[in-house]
Amino acid sequence: MKKKIMDKKEATKRDVVIEELKKNCRISLTLLSRRTNIPVSTLYNLIKELEKEYFFTIERRKNDEII
Repeated sequence: MKKKIMDKKEATKRDVVIEELKKNCRISLTLLSRRTNIPVSTLYNLIKELEKEYFFTIERRKNDEII
């Protein structure tokens, strides 16, 4: 598998997202998007990439029920 080369802007986004998740790991993607000014779809893809390196999972919720 080829490793994607990360530019400075991507690295900064990644660091910002990691810091926000350290503060509150249960934050919704919508709220995280508002705080970081990163689109939800980009956050979702970024977090999926981070899942490969760190041990955590994303739970989809609807009205506070895990689906």
